[in-house]
Amino acid sequence: MTTPTRIDFFAPVEHACYEGHFPDNPVVPGALLLQWISVHASDVFRRRISGVKQLKFMIPVRPGDHFSIELSLLKANSDDEDVAIKVICSRGSNVICKGTLLSSRVLVSA
Repeated sequence: MTTPTRIDFFAPVEHACYEGHFPDNPVVPGALLLQWISVHASDVFRRRISGVKQLKFMIPVRPGDHFSIELSLLKANSDDEDVAIKVICSRGSNVICKGTLLSSRVLVSA
């Protein structure tokens, strides 16, 4: 496993998804949180995210929340090998979600 990379993140106060999720008590949808995690994991490890092995959501993220995304590459013997990426999102000592993403082949630099 690689040394974890930590990214500090801010959930925007305004976002179109909050209108329907939920009007009087907005939360960041899990699918949007997963998108943010996947984009950062792809950028950090220069790999294409190909799937989710497991991801458990424990507490909600609300508009304006500050939280961190911690990413660790679990196995990489070569650039072409499929690997797993460990994910832990937290707000202070509270775990928001944790799990494992799947990635394949290294991205080509632009």
